[in-house]
Amino acid sequence: MRLLRRRQFGDLGKSDRLLDRADKGTCDNRVNIRRDELESRVLNALRNRMLDPAIFAEFCDAYTQEINRLRIESRANIDAAQAEIEKISREEGRLMDLYLKAAISIEAVKERGDLLKLRKAELTAFLTTADEPPPLLPSWNGAAIS
Repeated sequence: MRLLRRRQFGDLGKSDRLLDRADKGTCDNRVNIRRDELESRVLNALRNRMLDPAIFAEFCDAYTQEINRLRIESRANIDAAQAEIEKISREEGRLMDLYLKAAISIEAVKERGDLLKLRKAELTAFLTTADEPPPLLPSWNGAAIS
């Protein structure tokens, strides 16, 4: 559809403004297109534009980069949660040491301990529901298409 809209309205910025007007009902352009004509235009665009090896390679590069970025971000969130759980466990141990040395009151230990347990439970729940991200995709780097 975007190809049709660009063709009809010219540059993308103008197209977006016109599409907003159509969605809001402030545009009276009610041009319709038959399904067979739409399919013909889409197939023609795919044939003449997306099957061009340079454009297809560019698409593959962009797709690979975005998928890998999302997978790295997902992995980083999981690693950060695991690291924070380890940090909380160390802090719980330090709280107990301070209490045993009479450097901190039991009320302070309970208050801080409750906060740590709550956060640890949140992180554990996140880790149990988080899916392990798949491995990164290999880079295309504009490899030749055969």
